[in-house]
Amino acid sequence: MHKDVIDAVNVIDAVNVIDAVNVIDAVNVTDAARWWIENDPCDETREEVEKLLQDNDTETLQERFGTTLSFGTAGLRGIIGAGTSLMNEFMVARVSQGLSNYLLQQFPEEQQIRIVIGYDGRHKSVQFSRTSAEVFAGSGLDVHIFDTVIPTPLVSYAVRFLNAHAAVMVTASHNPPQYNGYKVYWANGAQIIPPHDSGISAEFEKITDYNQIKRRPFERAKANGQIHLLGSEVTETYMSAIEKLRLPALPGDHGKLTVVYTALHGVGAALCLDALRRRGVGNLVPVKEQCEPDPDFSTVTFPNPEEKGVLDLALQRAAAEEADLVLANDPDADRLAVAVPTGSGRYLQLSGNQVGVLLGHFILAGLSKEKRLTGKELMCSTVVSSTMLGRIARKFGIRFEETLTGFKWIANRAMDLEKEGYRYLFGYEEALGYLAGPYVKDKDGIVAPALMVDLAAWCFSKNESILHHLDSLYCTYGYHACFNKSLVFDLSEGQDKMTSMMITFRENPPDNLGGLAITERMDCLKGLRFGPDGSEIGPTNLPESNVLTYYLEGGGRATIRPSGTEPKVKFYCEVVREVPDPSELDRVKKEAEELARKISAQMVSLAGG
Repeated sequence: MHKDVIDAVNVIDAVNVIDAVNVIDAVNVTDAARWWIENDPCDETREEVEKLLQDNDTETLQERFGTTLSFGTAGLRGIIGAGTSLMNEFMVARVSQGLSNYLLQQFPEEQQIRIVIGYDGRHKSVQFSRTSAEVFAGSGLDVHIFDTVIPTPLVSYAVRFLNAHAAVMVTASHNPPQYNGYKVYWANGAQIIPPHDSGISAEFEKITDYNQIKRRPFERAKANGQIHLLGSEVTETYMSAIEKLRLPALPGDHGKLTVVYTALHGVGAALCLDALRRRGVGNLVPVKEQCEPDPDFSTVTFPNPEEKGVLDLALQRAAAEEADLVLANDPDADRLAVAVPTGSGRYLQLSGNQVGVLLGHFILAGLSKEKRLTGKELMCSTVVSSTMLGRIARKFGIRFEETLTGFKWIANRAMDLEKEGYRYLFGYEEALGYLAGPYVKDKDGIVAPALMVDLAAWCFSKNESILHHLDSLYCTYGYHACFNKSLVFDLSEGQDKMTSMMITFRENPPDNLGGLAITERMDCLKGLRFGPDGSEIGPTNLPESNVLTYYLEGGGRATIRPSGTEPKVKFYCEVVREVPDPSELDRVKKEAEELARKISAQMVSLAGG
């Protein structure tokens, strides 16, 4: 594997690297490099490989051609460069042809298949998006490409707005600057799920020669009406849709708010700042050093808002401005980080679970006050997120669903239930992703800030801090202490160790965790739930996935989820404690958090860490 891939794997989440890497058995990398030179349409990367051959750099050739970047559930993602293991024009052209072929198979009766393309501000994003457009046009598709960089949720919105059959977003989300990627959406506006992922992958793998790729030059295809540029018409309807998500029953004084915002060098600033201005925020303070797209992400180590230190500039600005709220998008603006004042001149970054609970409760409280809840409403979260939103949803009398990790599962499950008459309201996952309303079918980092300032303004109007409001929810619904930990193995032996570890957990499950009895075990790989005595008690009703969850006495749980692409296992621990009286909340918090850490340490120990 490429050395840069190995380095990055050690610091970022599995889904942020490569969905799958196929090892080429006994490959002759020199022959592979010569094949590449014959097929690569890009002078820059072709010359790069020619130089490697001239220098007889077998080590780098092995890194570049010893593996093949494969198409998975999040499309393609990898480091930019020449070779089959990296992201480049040839790989983008190949997957675009594979996607074109798959769409033509799936919609044989359609006279015209429409596809949307968006792109962010990363290195090569414009080139990769135009390459995709040229291949789609060459295959006879009707191509609609945005005329500038955009946030990822706008692509999900545009699919349905334009009644398209699919979409592509060229982005690598919050990966380091040397990465780019290719994310695919289906006609329903959600990221692809089985069987479409494997179907597209099969077509992609058939493209082994550049002559198989049909490609029409961009300007010629645009002149012929095969490529259309998307401008403000889509964006404006999207922004108008966000306005429809206001909750009139919970008004607030937005004009008195001071909000600091950063795009972390990504593409969120234009739309997010516009959404906040439309909300009437009185003092909106952008972190100017980070609000223009910068593919090098020059002020941060790598632009993941979950990482320590990434929000330092925003927090410094907030302290100087005495801000009421700090909001940060990731680079493609589908996630949102939130920080709030603690009352001592400092700021606390809220977890994804805390933001999800605050927004979910706010929506339900507003609709309830307007008497707009019928019981046929729906909220969703994932098996690795807090169970607190489920408690809140059930208290309000609406349906709550849990899915596997990933918004493709939340969105598709929500749409399944919408067919049964349910109205989707809100969903989230702990990794800073939130989705509200019916307009977008993926996590949305533009809608979430708009709702967050509504919540802040409402609290402000009651002379209540966001943290005090969150504490009041804990007093009502119980304190939910969540603690996550990862165990990273050596790259060479990681997969074997993870396989052995999961077998041990399945065959010899613990009797208790942290002294709490295990009341139920869910095994998503087997698709079954088991009682404490090991007897089967029913199906999981979830897609097959290598995930184990232990439900704990008192309402908490612990979940184990190994990565499919790097030698890392994630442990998600939650302890739930009722709060007998508000005066005891601090004690309850301390005890629950200590127990959550204890359980996490026990799970890592059981895993051999």
